[in-house]
Amino acid sequence: MTAEITPYPGDLIDVAQAAALCGVSPVTIRSWINRGYRNAAGELVKLPVARRDGRLILLDPVDVAKADQATKTRARRYVLRGEAA
Repeated sequence: MTAEITPYPGDLIDVAQAAALCGVSPVTIRSWINRGYRNAAGELVKLPVARRDGRLILLDPVDVAKADQATKTRARRYVLRGEAA
């Protein structure tokens, strides 16, 4: 099953959409925002918040993809390509 992602104005996504794209929970995305993650160089980097609309946190999909790529191998996550058998 594929999640439908409709970006907000300015091509921003919310935490739930970012979690669906990365295959993690929304708690993990919030952890990347608050506590940070280690990039390829080993530096601690926080996921930047692009904009807040009240309580809604909006993120840049490119920054989310960078965080996902940096944490994927360390977390031993993998992405299935195509349909599962």
